[in-house]
Amino acid sequence: MGRRFDLHLLSAVAKRPLDDALELDELYRRGVLEDGDAGHARFVHHQIREAVDAQINDADRTDLHKKVAQAIEANWPEPPKERLAELAHHWDRALEPARARGYCLKAARHAVDQYLHEQAEQFFRRYLELSPSVTKETVQARYELARYVFSLVGRPQDAIAELHVALQQAEEIADRATQARCLQWLGTRLSDMGQMAEAEEHCAQALAIYRDLGDQKSEGGTLANLASIAYRQGSTKAREYCEEAVIIHKMVDDRLSIGRTLNLLGLIYKDQGRFEATCKLFEEALEAARTVNDRAYEGIILSNLALVLHDNGDMEHAVSIPAFISLLIFM
Repeated sequence: MGRRFDLHLLSAVAKRPLDDALELDELYRRGVLEDGDAGHARFVHHQIREAVDAQINDADRTDLHKKVAQAIEANWPEPPKERLAELAHHWDRALEPARARGYCLKAARHAVDQYLHEQAEQFFRRYLELSPSVTKETVQARYELARYVFSLVGRPQDAIAELHVALQQAEEIADRATQARCLQWLGTRLSDMGQMAEAEEHCAQALAIYRDLGDQKSEGGTLANLASIAYRQGSTKAREYCEEAVIIHKMVDDRLSIGRTLNLLGLIYKDQGRFEATCKLFEEALEAARTVNDRAYEGIILSNLALVLHDNGDMEHAVSIPAFISLLIFM
């Protein structure tokens, strides 16, 4: 337990009721401890805690970590997400890798959900260090580290390196689903870095695997990735990929992807000078985005629609759209 600690957890570890803990009263009186927020106390100075900690031998420290972890599990049979990091830490320090490993992975994923990317990386790394062999779960963890941590904090090279390791390991254990995910996300990362030929090759490989596995939702998503890559290269294949992707999105009722892919198809039609068809596509994309409350793309689609209307002289409708976009920003 750290500088701030849970009094009820302390009672559970000590196996004594708080009312009977006269030592606590003495520590308060001497100014060693002070009240924290509800149900907690804290050391007044962190140096005091460090001095006490330095006097505990390694065997006792290991035993105390184990007791704290056991007390948390006993009091919370289904630990709240806020306790996952504690459990990972205590079981790890208790030299119980099999118990610590699972909590490290759960703590990493919770940290991702909370946008605590540095903490997420630490727990993903520790989970992988504690894992004795390569499994589907460890490969998936590497993929998540690359996609949901490195890619989101501006570390594309680290993301690509981790994805290559995950891809190699997925191939070794014949985990084709994760292999495809790694290939697809490598394609996305490489396209963002302007390496279009490699990006297209990776996405094409992912597409073949998804088709072989019968994973239609991922097939549609990968076709949309290929459409985006082709569009940025000025390739005529962009429209074909888009249209095929939309058919699959609709088959699996992936409305988020429907809106986003129709928006790209609208841009392709716009470049071809097909005004009426472009407007229809943007309007359909807008309807799909609204059904899933995709506010980010709703704004993008409205902006694209306004530009098309403006370029074709429909100023009355074009001028009304930016005002609505402004409302979206503040909602």
